[in-house]
Amino acid sequence: SSASASEDDRILVQYQKGSTYRVRRSHLKPVLEDASNVILVAAETNDYRRTAIIHTRPEDHFIEIGCDFGILVDSVVAASSLGVDKSEESITIARERYPSRSFLLGDVFEDDLEIPLKEKQPLVVAIDINGNRELPAVLKCIELVLPWHPRLIIVKSR
Repeated sequence: SSASASEDDRILVQYQKGSTYRVRRSHLKPVLEDASNVILVAAETNDYRRTAIIHTRPEDHFIEIGCDFGILVDSVVAASSLGVDKSEESITIARERYPSRSFLLGDVFEDDLEIPLKEKQPLVVAIDINGNRELPAVLKCIELVLPWHPRLIIVKSR
């Protein structure tokens, strides 16, 4: 029957307090315990955001390059967070929507930006240079942030 076919695609998950839930395999995301020097790549925006939210710990410092309107910067739970974008319109909207968050206008490839959190540890960097998803640009951005010694880099790229 079709009901049993859909049940077969689900995994029983038990939460810390004992309750259980059957979840579709496609909705599960691996959690990397104590990961460091790891680069995760997600092709779709929702997977990219979910991965960043799941893997950013409260003690982490978080930077998103290509933050657009600041949705992810506002969604992560981190010791500090910063959104960077080269679009003045995007940064203006992000600052209006999330006035308690920090945003920086600038192009990480062209501007000599002073990014205050890059010295903080542990650090998570998310990269969503959506208008510029070509692999060489993504690799250049990863190379740019590697000297900051992030424990985790999360990239949105197809």
